[in-house]
Amino acid sequence: MSGTHTFARERVAARDVLRVALAVCALTGLLLTLVRVIPAAQRLPILPLLASFVPFGILPWTVAAILALVLRQRIVAVLAIAAVGLHISWLAPYYLRNAPQNTAAAALKVASANILGGATDLDRLSANTADRDVVVLIELDPGSEAYVDSIGWLDRYPYRIGRSDPDGAPGLKIYSRFPLTERANLDLQLGGRAVRVDLPSGDQPTILAVHAINPLLGISQWHTEGERIAEAAATYGDGPLVVLGDFNATPDHLTIRTIRSRAHLTSAADALGAGWLPTWPADSWLPPILPLDQALVSSALTPTAVHTIAAPGSDHLGIAVDLALTAQQG
Repeated sequence: MSGTHTFARERVAARDVLRVALAVCALTGLLLTLVRVIPAAQRLPILPLLASFVPFGILPWTVAAILALVLRQRIVAVLAIAAVGLHISWLAPYYLRNAPQNTAAAALKVASANILGGATDLDRLSANTADRDVVVLIELDPGSEAYVDSIGWLDRYPYRIGRSDPDGAPGLKIYSRFPLTERANLDLQLGGRAVRVDLPSGDQPTILAVHAINPLLGISQWHTEGERIAEAAATYGDGPLVVLGDFNATPDHLTIRTIRSRAHLTSAADALGAGWLPTWPADSWLPPILPLDQALVSSALTPTAVHTIAAPGSDHLGIAVDLALTAQQG
């Protein structure tokens, strides 16, 4: 008889553990869902960091659905399954191409890389960007600035706008094969510039290169810089524009959503169905999980390819995008 009682107690204890696990998974999933559904919530402490992991919300909701079914909590199971479906609907566009096929040769090949204040192997980065027409170096220190010129960038990229910085982080410089004209110097703590590129074809796309601060340095300033980038992008968004760099934000963050909506921009990765395309952290044994480095384009440009670039020694992968001028209708 005591054995039966022991088994019953163990069964009750096991169900209690499952209920606790269900509650934890459901609460985690709910928070990850709410910061996506209510982006304004990201103005509150901690929530911008939580919003970084919205795509992973499908995992706790899936576990919650399974646990609810095991516990025969049908209503909870239905709600969890619905939440899984919602997250799938958010994830699917990353993997489904929505840009028109463009067989035209790329008019401009651009890349940006955060070199972590000189920690990057610049010889390997130079090799990895050899086919780029424009390269943006972020967190550029004076030593790295001098070194890239010594290994051939003076000839490869005769046109450049920007500066290095002894502290590394605020340094940002745009290197180009084609003539550049500065259009704006954004008031960003870590650097941001808008330049016009004069292509041999006569076209003049604008590149907005940015390095936004991390929300850990101040949520208010993080939002302010997002607004500044959005305003600059809206200023030049009627023409061919690419905004790229280290945004310190993922596609689900309020800052990126503001930039995209205000300037009517499209993520190059989304347009090509390239997937989540994470770039950070790139300096650990774990693979990168967050796409902090992105390329956003106006409707006057069509991305034909997008991929990450290894920048050995940095905590970021770089981002590279090939762009064609969008064919005009009529």
